[in-house]
Amino acid sequence: MIVFTTRSEDVCGDMGAYKKIKVECLAWDEAWNLFKQMVGEETLSIHPNIPQLAEKVAKECGDLPLALRIVGRAMACKKTPQEWNRALEVLKKSASDFSGMGDKVFPLLKFSYDNLRSDKVRSCFLYCALFPEDFPIRKDDLSYCWMGDELLNQHSKVDRAKYEGCDIIGTLIRACLLEDHQSCVKMHDVVRDMALWLASDTQKTDERFLVLTGAESDDQLSFLEKWKYSRRVSLMKAEFGGISHSPDLLTLFLGQTYLTHLPDDGFNSMINLRVLDLFENSSLSILPKSISKLVTLKHLNLSSTAVEELPVGLIALVRLEYLNLENMIDLKIVPPKLISSFSKLKVLRMLQCGKSDQILFDGENAMIEELQDMKHLDSLEIHSFPNLEQLDFDRAGRAANDPHSTVTYQSCSLSLQNVTISRCDQLKDLTWLIFAPNLMRLDVSSCPGMKKIIDFNRLREVANVVKGVNPFEILTILNLKSLPVLESIYENALPFPYLKKIGIDVCPKLKKLPLNSSSAPGRSNLIINGDQQWWNGLVWEDQLSSDVFLSCFRVQTSAQ
Repeated sequence: MIVFTTRSEDVCGDMGAYKKIKVECLAWDEAWNLFKQMVGEETLSIHPNIPQLAEKVAKECGDLPLALRIVGRAMACKKTPQEWNRALEVLKKSASDFSGMGDKVFPLLKFSYDNLRSDKVRSCFLYCALFPEDFPIRKDDLSYCWMGDELLNQHSKVDRAKYEGCDIIGTLIRACLLEDHQSCVKMHDVVRDMALWLASDTQKTDERFLVLTGAESDDQLSFLEKWKYSRRVSLMKAEFGGISHSPDLLTLFLGQTYLTHLPDDGFNSMINLRVLDLFENSSLSILPKSISKLVTLKHLNLSSTAVEELPVGLIALVRLEYLNLENMIDLKIVPPKLISSFSKLKVLRMLQCGKSDQILFDGENAMIEELQDMKHLDSLEIHSFPNLEQLDFDRAGRAANDPHSTVTYQSCSLSLQNVTISRCDQLKDLTWLIFAPNLMRLDVSSCPGMKKIIDFNRLREVANVVKGVNPFEILTILNLKSLPVLESIYENALPFPYLKKIGIDVCPKLKKLPLNSSSAPGRSNLIINGDQQWWNGLVWEDQLSSDVFLSCFRVQTSAQ
């Protein structure tokens, strides 16, 4: 029997390992004991303040034995609290400046980085260091950022970009460069310090980083000077005094920075910016006029800001692919035709957008009219449009039936792949989804007026156009929750060749699913989550259909 150690899980696969044992970082008690051993009892007992400071220094090592040994040995000769405070400050701001880290610890950790399969994966790894220490980075959000920053291949569909992003994230997790936390990833503190060390040392112009997360710059002049020559800047959770002219800047993270305003000319020189993240600046109520200068911008995150009106100048952002307006509860005005002007938009997120008693658009159906003209929109999330009675299926129907129209069925169809709709109180159906042939995931919740997903009475209006069309041909996930009057998903049983999950929760009037014994040929992989009482009350086409799907049913739990 051969036992070998490796930093990469991929090596285990290449070697055909019979059993894999992951060696975790030390528990805190073990880490603290190792650190005390390296420092020595004499130093720890020489001043009453040193043990408390030593604990803080040890925690900066992130329970990593190598770092604990190197830092502990370096601190063995530090006999005053002042020296320990200085060491703590250095480790927090730039660990590479600490004796032994830059020349002993990081070069060893760099082996994992050097052995990544491509420069693209290495760039994606360094990108993660833009987020603050211990920050949970959502995997989807990370893929969206990589997509906007052109680190991934150019994909026509969002799901393909997310597949590539997921593959890279998996590679970094298996190389122990990212920690997996279900829907999120984190960077180990020391690994993040190593990434920043690499980014500061790189000769590649696209990876000149300026990261000041969770701290205040001591030297504003030096800070602004560095900004001028940086390609990616992150000031998340930091305090800073201004924005510098940055013609070469590609990425700017200003999330959670307690911004109250941005100067009107702040973005004038950022002619190459691709990603702008202003997430969770709850006092930022106005966007500067200069945002219209960001004509190369692909990714804009305004979520959880206090912005009240989207400026008309945003119409200049002709390359925008991702727009996040989630949790903008103060938003009152979206200028007409603004959203539809983003002709390349692929992802639009509007959950918890605006107050429930306000109408953001010039009539809420006007929003849907705009959306139906967006041929590249793959992912749509809307929430809290209480007066929205129906999504504008009629316009597409009239166009399809008009022999004189310039508008065809194909041009009316949506490229949507993911749709999330919630808290639209008056919404009665989603018949317009008949024109979304690429739909892969549908989540609908808290719409108390919704009676049908696809309404056959409305569908007859365009019967000659949609004849033989299966609206859910590539659907993989269907979640319906808190729809008290929902009676029907689709009138007839449909084939669902790719369906993997159906989740039904608090839909008491839904007594029939659009399934029969011929549906979902891969049903061995299908899971149907729901309440036992609801399942027992379902009506099936025949006994065979009931028997076929019985093995797919799982009792709904709170975690699901």
